[in-house]
Amino acid sequence: PSQTSSFSSFGKHKQQAGGNKKERKRRCLTGSNFVETPMPLWTGSLITARTLKSTPSCPLSAPTTSTTPFPLTLLLSLRRLRRCSRMWRRRLCQESRTGSLPTFFAFFPANSAPSGLLADLLSGGLGVQGMIWQTSPACTEVEMLMLDWLAKIIDLPAKFLSTSQKGGGVIQGTASEALLVCLLAARDRVLAGLTLPEGHEQVPTNDKIAVYCSDQTHSSCKKAVMISGLPVANLRAISTAQSKGTLLAKDFISTVEADRLQGLFPAFCCVTVGTTGVGATDEIKDIARYCKENNIWCHIDGAYAGSACICPEYRELIAGVEDCNSFNFNPHKWLLANFDCSCLWIDDRKDILRALNITPEYLRNAASESGAVIDYRDWQIPLGRRFRSLKLWFMLRLTGVEKLRAMVRSHVSFAAQFEELVKKDDRFEVPFPRSLGLVTFRLKGDNEINAKLLAAVNLSKQFYLIHTVFDGMYIIRMSIGVYSTQIDHVLACWAHIQSCADALLA
Repeated sequence: PSQTSSFSSFGKHKQQAGGNKKERKRRCLTGSNFVETPMPLWTGSLITARTLKSTPSCPLSAPTTSTTPFPLTLLLSLRRLRRCSRMWRRRLCQESRTGSLPTFFAFFPANSAPSGLLADLLSGGLGVQGMIWQTSPACTEVEMLMLDWLAKIIDLPAKFLSTSQKGGGVIQGTASEALLVCLLAARDRVLAGLTLPEGHEQVPTNDKIAVYCSDQTHSSCKKAVMISGLPVANLRAISTAQSKGTLLAKDFISTVEADRLQGLFPAFCCVTVGTTGVGATDEIKDIARYCKENNIWCHIDGAYAGSACICPEYRELIAGVEDCNSFNFNPHKWLLANFDCSCLWIDDRKDILRALNITPEYLRNAASESGAVIDYRDWQIPLGRRFRSLKLWFMLRLTGVEKLRAMVRSHVSFAAQFEELVKKDDRFEVPFPRSLGLVTFRLKGDNEINAKLLAAVNLSKQFYLIHTVFDGMYIIRMSIGVYSTQIDHVLACWAHIQSCADALLA
């Protein structure tokens, strides 16, 4: 009650404070007045435009230096709050790699937008526990609705909608969690004998189950195999050295057929839209068709590039999704839903429930027992869950689909301009075609000179880029996708790269 009343009475506190701005700020951030101050205002006082502009894109400190000035004793006094604020500005903020900075070009974007911040504040303030429908009907039903909305925006088949009464969508923490959930469902489907080929009567054991991906698939696939208890030796990371990072259908099929001759049971295949290293996209359509014909679970990992499918011209990237069992992408990467918000759609919820459902007595209730509601605790690894669908709600309502599409298109345009600049400089090469907002480039020469170039670029702390290695070749990645990035930031980064190259080659 005291917190609720503080919002309505904040204007009154401001009037009573009187005095100058410094005095009002002191009263807000010290003593008992702090608990009567709206938390968003305090958060806003820490994360200001000036603070973010002064935050380096690539802090380079030695380990543990971030906490060196911290006192060893535990501080409990509210009067220390101002010191916390100063410590944030002077130390923690400076040692935080902020993925929402316009000069953050590493990995893939990790956007942090006002709409997502508002959703996180409301979710934390409400303290909703959305593990089952009964604990928060709104949390469950808004998530169902938001996943249906998003599915329609990217034109997913109707089988993935909650209204299909068979499939549906769910928000996971990350694409790694989504992949693990699907692998567990695929494994249990095989162990239950539901995918036995004609003529086979003996149900396979764990050591006979095989999993497939490419050598460019995210490392979370291998980790999921390890967690699931399947033999890592049965993970087939098919080489893509001759296909520019793309998993070819013929290579996948020949690997599966060879495994069958060895007595293995193919259970799961992960295909990727926009690999982390070079942005390659697998031959999804042909692979998915073969998987469907042979009862192999086909999962599309579109963690980064899947966001582009909100634009009709990029929907072709996931052609073949109608034959897949599951599809996942991360709105917290390229769209404006703050981390963590990873959307997963499955075509048959029974597969997930078979693998993950467990109902202790204290969770039993009439609504769940009736089967008329969805309990999302059965669609994920943990039991508890937050009101994460608010991020999608505010993103779609406050930003709108057309603005999101315009943002994606602008980033793709910036990347295309950057690629052209690289190609015009005879000292550089572009080893892989641009993939949406991702450009790969390198100096013509050995790996050592490229490693030195990347180190020099990041040393300034103005920009942050990373590398990958493909078939022994050291490659630098330029990933454009932060919502505040403009063409001026891209051009400034290219000028800085050229300057570093001049110094290295002098």
